[in-house]
Amino acid sequence: MNPPSGPHPRQRRYRVRQQARLDAETFAKLEELAAAFHRKRAQILRYVRQWGLDHRTAWTIDPSIPDHPHLVHMLVEPDLLQHVQEAAENHSVTVAAWLRQAMRQVTLEEFSASWREGKSVPRSHESGYYHRTFGLRLDAVTSHTLEVLTQTFDRSAAEIIRQLIAQARSEVFPESWQLAVEECRQPDARQTNRITS
Repeated sequence: MNPPSGPHPRQRRYRVRQQARLDAETFAKLEELAAAFHRKRAQILRYVRQWGLDHRTAWTIDPSIPDHPHLVHMLVEPDLLQHVQEAAENHSVTVAAWLRQAMRQVTLEEFSASWREGKSVPRSHESGYYHRTFGLRLDAVTSHTLEVLTQTFDRSAAEIIRQLIAQARSEVFPESWQLAVEECRQPDARQTNRITS
């Protein structure tokens, strides 16, 4: 007899994980764009890559490497990555240098109207599907771990936390928590004596 199959996995996006290496100027511009559009850094960078492919003809690209690069993790579709690699090769520079130049060239007006008007995909808490919200207090280690997960999977903190909760099982929690539950389940001996006497 075959064991029951697990839940169907989400459709794979077949993305490639990359690091953008930005200098102080282009990183500051990325931060400004992310704040202006209320988007993640990775979303901005993917948009800029696609925009750059359509506006790269007259570029003169600085091939120098930043002394202290700001690393931004992102996922890129293989086709987009291939086109960017080809564009960088045509300029005899690295993909990182090409992307830095694209960041220098792009302006707020170059983004689509939906981005500039502040329209975006509704967030889960706006969809009506989720009915409970709460805030979390995280220590430095937990906060760092959550940040790494959000960057690695290009997902919001809320999505990461929901996924972890969905996978949680009682046996993964501390033994002291489980003992406390057992103690609560056992009837109070004094109360039992009162009932039987």
